[in-house]
Amino acid sequence: MHPLELIDLLVVFAIVIVLALLSFQFHGKWRRRIRVATVCCILAYGIFYAVRPYWVNQQVQEEKIVLEAYLKDRYPTEIITVRSVPYGENGFESINPHTLFVKFSTEPDAEYTYLVSRDESIHQTSHSSTIDSKFDFLHLED
Repeated sequence: MHPLELIDLLVVFAIVIVLALLSFQFHGKWRRRIRVATVCCILAYGIFYAVRPYWVNQQVQEEKIVLEAYLKDRYPTEIITVRSVPYGENGFESINPHTLFVKFSTEPDAEYTYLVSRDESIHQTSHSSTIDSKFDFLHLED
């Protein structure tokens, strides 16, 4: 479980406990209303927790489309491969799911990392190579 998911879970747990304890202080219709609110809080978090991986993966797919269009305009003769890490699968918890990895056909030993922000601005954040001490990257951006 990712630390942010644990924090989310603890916050919801604290809210549920406070609402449950608060319900014992009231009587009649107020007790029932607070308990209904507690159950609604639990259900809302459960739905959010179930839907969140699909929502994040949909956002990443939209970012991929924006990045591919940007790279096609910037490098029209290149064959570009864009990949991302799957969100919600074991083994990828420590990697930002919005990070996109790009390989170019003219430079198969290098991989560039991009981030697409919400306003569709694109930033190259890093680059790496399978060759030790490679310094002549062809697709570096400012």
